[in-house]
Amino acid sequence: MSGAAVVDVSASVDPAGWDEDVASLGGGPFHSHAWAEYRADERGGKPLFLRWTSRETSTPVGVAVGVRIPPPRGISLFGSAIEIPTVPVGSGPEDHGAALVRWAADQRNIAALELESFDADAGWGGPQLGAFSWRDRVEFIAQPTDRASAISRMRSGTRSAIRRAENAGFGVRSAIDLRDYRRFAELHAATLARLRAQKGIRGDITNTESFARRLHALVRAGGAELFVAGRDGDDVVAGCVFARFARRAYYLLNGTTDEARTAGVTPLILAEAIGRLSADRMERINLGGTSADARDPESADHGLYSFKLGLGADPVELSSLSVRLPGIPGRVRQLASRARR
Repeated sequence: MSGAAVVDVSASVDPAGWDEDVASLGGGPFHSHAWAEYRADERGGKPLFLRWTSRETSTPVGVAVGVRIPPPRGISLFGSAIEIPTVPVGSGPEDHGAALVRWAADQRNIAALELESFDADAGWGGPQLGAFSWRDRVEFIAQPTDRASAISRMRSGTRSAIRRAENAGFGVRSAIDLRDYRRFAELHAATLARLRAQKGIRGDITNTESFARRLHALVRAGGAELFVAGRDGDDVVAGCVFARFARRAYYLLNGTTDEARTAGVTPLILAEAIGRLSADRMERINLGGTSADARDPESADHGLYSFKLGLGADPVELSSLSVRLPGIPGRVRQLASRARR
């Protein structure tokens, strides 16, 4: 649809009605009500529910969710940010980003829009958005299939890692209770700490209990599934989280001990997850992504890029946007003026 559109933003909607609309439009995890609630809790913000409507016909043409994130304590003058996890799903419009910028410009105290593109089928209309910057990324789409066929598509090194994990006695199951989520929270926190120390990657978990309960709530709401691995009678040593909704799934988080990582347990979990999600009639299985720079052998993330290619998934290129709203320069000048007094 090429006509101009307007966007209506609500702070709350009926969860079942919203998800029914999203499913009918072919949306995925990052359009769902459960994801909006999960992400708002994670970022300390407020969920938002957005509907794009044709200006000429008043017909709904797109939906998305977002989070309004408050500014850091002490610098509220700069305003809050709006994070949209992915491009709206629906028949259009082509100018959904521009309509969102027009809405945000009319609001009080919104400093920026973070327009992400996780598992997107289309792109944001960047040239119409004014002051913006691009972030290019690559995501990896796995063919829905049974476990054996999924493994046969993987590179030989990945298949060898899976055999090594199987020979060591590791098995995969879905998480059962909160104890599994607490254990995964510990593993994920340790993995983030390792990546921060080795590669300088930002991110940590300061409260594993809160993280575990938040993830458990997302799974109970039908917005995700946690697959865990261990040996019979032993503790969980690795886990992978897939966000899921309707016929789409997205590999979101992982955590593992050093021993399990070396033993090849993560690809074992992913092969099992692909088979189980396919059996559950998932039509799109996204194994997550990397920055586009990760294709460069000199990149700190090139190992992750190669790992995902080794899973037999097809890379697709996507772009996200950061949009600075027009009111920011005035706020900066005002803050500088106050500092000189």
